Amino acid sequence: MPTEFILWDHSYKELYNLSDDPGESNDLSDINSTKTDELTGKLKVWLKDQNAPVEFAINPAFDLDFELQKISEAQGDVRIP
Repeated sequence: MPTEFILWDHSYKELYNLSDDPGESNDLSDINSTKTDELTGKLKVWLKDQNAPVEFAINPAFDLDFELQKISEAQGDVRIP
C-alpha cells in the first residue's frame, strides 16, 4: 500500500493511503496509529542518520485563524467574520 506520511511538528501527523486517496482527503493517522507511530520512528532515525538540520520551532508570526479561514474559503465555505 503506497502511503504518505506527513509530520508537521512533534505532535501533528497525517497518514494517507495514496492508492485509495490520491487527493489526500482522508487522514488515517488516528485510526491507524500503529503505522503512524512506526513511520514517525523511522523518520526520526533517518533524520538523525542524515544529520538533517531540522528545527521544530513555532513560527511566532503564524496565524492559525487566518490559515483556517483560507482553507475554508478554498473549500467554498461561508466566510467567518
